[in-house]
Amino acid sequence: MSNVNPMFQSSIKSTTITNQQPRKTRSDKKKDVKIPVNEIQRQLIRTSAFQQGITTTQYMS
Repeated sequence: MSNVNPMFQSSIKSTTITNQQPRKTRSDKKKDVKIPVNEIQRQLIRTSAFQQGITTTQYMS
C-alpha cells in the first residue's frame, strides 16, 4: 500500500542549491554620516535631547 503523504516516502532525493554569484546589496541601504561637532554644539545637543527625554542619537535622527 502506498502512502498518500509524500513526507513518508523514502525515495526523496535532496538537492543542494549552489549560488555562483553573491547577493546584491540593497540600493536603499542606510549609510552612516558623521558630522564634525565642536564641544559647545555637543553640549547643546545633549541638553536639548535630555529636555525632550530621549537619547542624543534619537534626537539627531
